[in-house]
Amino acid sequence: MRRSRILLCCLYLLPLGSLSQQFDKIAIDEVFKSGKETTFNEILVTSDGNFIMIGSIGIAECRDRRFTFSYPTWSLEDKQGAPQTSWPSSNIFKDVYYLHTGFKGIAEGPGKIIYMVSDNNNLGWIDYNTGIGFGMPPFNFPKTVDIRRIWIDKEGDLFIAAADSFYIIREAASVFDPGTHNLNFRSEFDRDSNLVVTKGAKRIQRFSLGIGVRAYCFVADAGDASTTYIGTNKGIFAFEKKTGTFINLFRDLKEGQVTVTAMENRPFFTWFSTIEKGMGCYNELSNSIQYFSYKPDRIHHSPVQNFIRVSNTEFLVAAGDSLPALFNTETGDYEFITDTSFMRSTGGTADIKTGNGNLTFLIKGGVLYKSATFLNDRPAREKYPAAPFIRDILVRGLSYWQKKNYLYRLDSLRTIHLDYTENEISILYAMRGFASSDTITFAWKLEGRSDNWYEVPFSMLDERVNMVRFGNLAPGKYVFRIRARKNNGPWLKNEVELTIIIDPPFWQTWWFWSLLVTGISIIAGLILRWRVSVVKKREQEKFAHEKRILELEAKALRAQMNPHFIFNCLNSIKSLIQQHDEEKSVTYLTTFSRLIRNLLNNADKKDISLYDEIETCKLYLQLEAMRFDTKFSYVVAVDNDIDLKSIQVPALIIQPFVENAIWHGIVPRNSTGHVSLSVVRKERIIEIIIDDDGIGREASAKSKSISNFTHQSKGVNLTQSRLELNNLLQQRQAKLEVIDKKDERGVAEGTTVIIKIKEEAS
Repeated sequence: MRRSRILLCCLYLLPLGSLSQQFDKIAIDEVFKSGKETTFNEILVTSDGNFIMIGSIGIAECRDRRFTFSYPTWSLEDKQGAPQTSWPSSNIFKDVYYLHTGFKGIAEGPGKIIYMVSDNNNLGWIDYNTGIGFGMPPFNFPKTVDIRRIWIDKEGDLFIAAADSFYIIREAASVFDPGTHNLNFRSEFDRDSNLVVTKGAKRIQRFSLGIGVRAYCFVADAGDASTTYIGTNKGIFAFEKKTGTFINLFRDLKEGQVTVTAMENRPFFTWFSTIEKGMGCYNELSNSIQYFSYKPDRIHHSPVQNFIRVSNTEFLVAAGDSLPALFNTETGDYEFITDTSFMRSTGGTADIKTGNGNLTFLIKGGVLYKSATFLNDRPAREKYPAAPFIRDILVRGLSYWQKKNYLYRLDSLRTIHLDYTENEISILYAMRGFASSDTITFAWKLEGRSDNWYEVPFSMLDERVNMVRFGNLAPGKYVFRIRARKNNGPWLKNEVELTIIIDPPFWQTWWFWSLLVTGISIIAGLILRWRVSVVKKREQEKFAHEKRILELEAKALRAQMNPHFIFNCLNSIKSLIQQHDEEKSVTYLTTFSRLIRNLLNNADKKDISLYDEIETCKLYLQLEAMRFDTKFSYVVAVDNDIDLKSIQVPALIIQPFVENAIWHGIVPRNSTGHVSLSVVRKERIIEIIIDDDGIGREASAKSKSISNFTHQSKGVNLTQSRLELNNLLQQRQAKLEVIDKKDERGVAEGTTVIIKIKEEAS
């Protein structure tokens, strides 16, 4: 059943390419009879090209394809030759010689000083020149730190990756005095029988990359020895040893969880392997990342544990859940090695190393090795013809791979769609299938902007990359073409063609204008319908108001002139005739007839001029003054600058207040009274003022009958209602104000009525 699953995995990977080879396998159980399961965790290729493997059973070394085991089975003796019975509690000697503990980390530094870390997190070193056994490290490292990985740079500084941070021990590989070759530090037992460095201890520096950030691997910058790249579970950090500062290269790329397991740095480019996305390449020039997964569907992880460069364009990668593979940096293809020994393994490839012309693979339960010459003996069909290709596309500085979550190789891309804001494009192109001695010339053009070819010489940057930038591209369709030639020969036939379509903004599309016209038409129709409805409603309201005005005016006309006034006028005329006072009777009758004529003429009018209204009031005052003889006097005053004929007012709007002033203010007095009617202008407001010095409204209400008082109130209320309706229809903003005049003691001194009408603009 297990073998079936492995075969299915291999069949799944075969479409990506396969390389059938037969590898030799070390019979570990026959060589290492340790009595427990034998597993290896890591391979170290020494400066001599030999392999040192560490794992659960200790240390194994391969020289000239012969493996020896360095697992000690003896115990140390004291100076008298007797076995020691007490051991230091924190020392790698105890782990190796007494507890038989395995190893989980190994690194070689300058001078062939090799550091190792045991499963119990104890550190020790070996002088590989002499093969001397484990030595006490020249520093006191904390016993509680869980060590994950160790690495030594060219300056001999030891880097230790822990669970929550990483540590640096400066010049950790310098353990001997150059002159005497004696140890340059001293160690002694403390009170708890722990071996500690008491003199010449190296300084330990601790650094944290952030909460939850764990270091997994280290590599030196190819151009600057003071810079170290650190692979973490959050991408790659660039660390400056001199200042102790660091920066996350992926900080602006929104990469999320990316666990970097191994790295190789070259000028401008850093190749790295990941647990989640297979192989990756960080482009320092464009600050972009491109991933190469060996699982085309990208649904599952593509874990790569480690990789080594085997040619200028190829890596040998250790796939964590499948067979090892050759990865081509130019095409992004994986070519899996289908060896029967690999297919019998239940797990993936843990590590790959090359040295002295041999390859060594760590798999679960064994070690495989083979001569590396087979890589150069592959069939010709596996060689790639010379051709240009697109390495990356940057859209406003961000890789198209990341921006569009593109799942396949960019050289298989034929068309890209961008929106109008993504009009700044950079295209990185390269050449595959040529020798280092070849002279390469590129030529490119962008159809849609220009039909001219532009020749560009081969760039001397690492990874053979050239770049062309296009800015402020207008919406439309463009075709980018690139071709190449070698040694000034003819242009190669296999050109690259990429169609770039930049969509216009939505407000420049036909469907937007169609929707806009349709929307405007619908809105205009709704507004027109609403407007018609409003006008219709207003007309209905206006008709109702006009009808009400007619009714009120009819009531007003009937209520304005007290029938008693007409009868009294007729009786007065009769009395004057009987007294043979012909002159006075004629004057009285003439005035009365003029008043009646004015009333009848204005009966069917909503509005009349203020001049006609004042004339009516004058006739009325004249008649009442003649009737009451000397009972009251009156005066009518109008500002000279007011054109009464240009001002329109509701008919008989003033007369009711003049009548009230005479009958309810002056007549009840025991003495002669006075009534004034004046028209003045105050800041474009025409004020009509009816003033009397009668007994006041309160006294009039007490002295008169209820019927008379009701008649007075109705007249005023009718006038007020007429003004309000007139405001609605004519927008005149007329107001009515009634003032009860009183002296300092609160005694009534008469009434003032003010009608305010806003003067219309000329």
